[in-house]
Amino acid sequence: MANSATAKKRARQAVKRRERNVSQMSRVRTYIKNVVKAIAKGDKTAAESSYERAVPIIDSTATS
Repeated sequence: MANSATAKKRARQAVKRRERNVSQMSRVRTYIKNVVKAIAKGDKTAAESSYERAVPIIDSTATS
């Protein structure tokens, strides 16, 4: 349990960051899953399309 004001603030910030990170990682996993499914089907055009959509999402998540 946080005792000082700064510790309480840091705990609130940690909760906000965790919510944002969980959401972003879920989105990244979904895009990666779509790419893997397209590759497994052997559909080259769908795989390329899924990959092109996934790259900006992965990049933005990695930099935030």
